[in-house]
Amino acid sequence: MRDVRKNHAIRDDYFDLGPLSSILRGDAGARILDQALLLGSGEFTISSIADGTHLSYKTVQSYLEHLESINWVTKTRKMGNAQAYRFSIKNHMSEFIKWAANYQKRRTD
Repeated sequence: MRDVRKNHAIRDDYFDLGPLSSILRGDAGARILDQALLLGSGEFTISSIADGTHLSYKTVQSYLEHLESINWVTKTRKMGNAQAYRFSIKNHMSEFIKWAANYQKRRTD
């Protein structure tokens, strides 16, 4: 019975994880970058990414600071007390996004 549950969990992870998360086995940074596929150039907050990835606020904040330092994320505006961000898809991430989207399509075909 254990093997059936384990295999079911692996299968669910295969379909639930994004392309980078599947390669890097759920790595926190990969889960955040997978959000770029879903969000495109839309705005988001640290809280929305934390909710979508099931990571802590501090983990997402730390990783976004890193992505901002390499120009993959930019701050946009304040949404109440929250800082909004946007992935720099067109300028810095376009080839990466294309690769990840193609990989995801091949995985689920």
